[in-house]
Amino acid sequence: MVALMCSLDLFGKRLDTAQLMAGKQKKKRTSRPSRETEAVSPSTQSVFNPAPDARRISSSRRHLLAIPAIICICACIAYYNSFNGPFVFDDIQAIVENPSIQDMSDVSAIFFPPLSATGAVGRPLVNASFALNHAAFDTDVRGYHATNLLIHLFASLLLFGVLRRTFLRASSVPLRGHAAHLAGAVALLWSVHPLLTESVTAVVQRNESMAGMFMLGTFYGFLRSLESKSIRLWLGIAVGSCLLGTASKEITAVCPVLLVIYDRLFVAERASQLWGKRKWFYVSLFATYGLLLYLVFHTEGRNQTVGFDLGISWWQYLCTQCAGIPRYLGLAFWPVNLVFDYGNAIVVSPIKVIPGAVLLVALVGATVWVLFRKSQLGFLGIWFFVILAPSSSILPLTSQTLAEHRMYLPLISVIVAVVLLLHYVLQRRWWIAVVCLAPLLMVRTVSRNNDYSSAMCIWSDTVQKVPLNPRAHNGVGIAYSALGDEAAAASSFQRAVQQAPENASYQYNLGSSLLSLGNPDGAIAAFQKAVQFRPEYEKAHNDLGNALAMVHRYSDALAHFQRAARLNAQSPMVWMNLANTYVAVQQYDKAASAYQRVLTLEPDNPEARQNLRYLQKKRQR
Repeated sequence: MVALMCSLDLFGKRLDTAQLMAGKQKKKRTSRPSRETEAVSPSTQSVFNPAPDARRISSSRRHLLAIPAIICICACIAYYNSFNGPFVFDDIQAIVENPSIQDMSDVSAIFFPPLSATGAVGRPLVNASFALNHAAFDTDVRGYHATNLLIHLFASLLLFGVLRRTFLRASSVPLRGHAAHLAGAVALLWSVHPLLTESVTAVVQRNESMAGMFMLGTFYGFLRSLESKSIRLWLGIAVGSCLLGTASKEITAVCPVLLVIYDRLFVAERASQLWGKRKWFYVSLFATYGLLLYLVFHTEGRNQTVGFDLGISWWQYLCTQCAGIPRYLGLAFWPVNLVFDYGNAIVVSPIKVIPGAVLLVALVGATVWVLFRKSQLGFLGIWFFVILAPSSSILPLTSQTLAEHRMYLPLISVIVAVVLLLHYVLQRRWWIAVVCLAPLLMVRTVSRNNDYSSAMCIWSDTVQKVPLNPRAHNGVGIAYSALGDEAAAASSFQRAVQQAPENASYQYNLGSSLLSLGNPDGAIAAFQKAVQFRPEYEKAHNDLGNALAMVHRYSDALAHFQRAARLNAQSPMVWMNLANTYVAVQQYDKAASAYQRVLTLEPDNPEARQNLRYLQKKRQR
């Protein structure tokens, strides 16, 4: 990318100079029009030989209609096989187990989901979109995938509009002459690039694509305001889009900063014009930070997954990103061995960190050098680094230290640089390279979407590529358990526990499989560790009670059932287990009271009703 930016800057200036000299020579050679040409009447020329400007306008309009259609068709082909992929990973907490999206009348719950709804916490607009999907499709995953694809298509069209208007404002004459085609090529390659499959196919990663769509919408609204008579309307659309992006994901915080830099490089002739002409626009744009701060503090730093005091130092996280960002760039050029989940491991090995750090320093240096030469190409580096900065710098994101979905918008810089270089090197035949690249990317995207066809496929693929990721082994275990193969599930859970022994969820899953396999002693040991690492783990207390009851340790089981009932007083299952244990220790009055509580929560429970009648008859005797 360093070579691309520097060479494009030099080549662009040379090409402009060459074209300018050619234009001067052409003017000198131009002779006066012949008398026959002068004798042609205007009406005859307009009917039989339309003016060049008219033909150019007609052709331009056809292109502006055809290019977006091609983009949409190719993107739909690339993602046609993504619709049946099941809910996986964070989809479960954000959609399947998220009570806030099940009742459209409870607006406050929709915009403020529980902290357990991973992926939707602090992102009210994303959670609202899940609620609309749930109302329309219930848990039919195809509707959620269709929504994701529509968001991606709209983002691709906005990208085309933004780039076309940007190229028309470029200082390079060749770029202005091919603005629509270049913008269409970039938007096409971006829309079908396999590096974006996680952002489009993984349902919960809708937050990334939604934020990207609204950021592009902000730029589009700003650019339209420069050409339209309805200036306030388009500026209002830009501010509103930025606000909606803030409600979708925190990454939108960089949007106002990027737009200021863009304005200075492509629009404003002087820095003073930024404040003089668009003062209130930028005041409104930066005011969206108020919503961002409110959402961050309201969700306690996204449920304690972001911050400097969560076990990963800023230096460790920075070293990890020095290894991760070069990998992202490599995948942009050669998108193979894509990884669904890198886990939360850190990279501190000098062998892995130093080469990446050198590359990043070179990229930053190239960006500064190009900007120093007052070239608009420097915005490519700014776009790339500024968007990655919140998630890939020094602020630790402990849930995922590396994630490919973070490249949703930064990938645009890489593709723009590649397309511009092809345009310079191949000149009139540059589009042939794009026509060859697009199908190759589409085939790879289709292949990658096959990995999402089932939970077993995507997690097995992740285990193969990142064998030291305990979360991947846990995902394989859950998939095996869903298939009824508890022995294989227990083996996978055991690997997850070996790699992350203090993770309460992994211990709980291992205990559940061992309990299903008839190994209560092993299950008791796993459940005890689960409640040790997470004392408020209601499910673990309940299942530990079941395991203890299986080995007739009723007193110990009773203590854990009571703890589970205090943690979740609305669970009929917990009260039923508690009542049965009271019967086992012959505390019939307490058992009757617990059965009555079950019937209060679940009036149609036949087992509770039958057992309560049995106790009442026993009392009468």
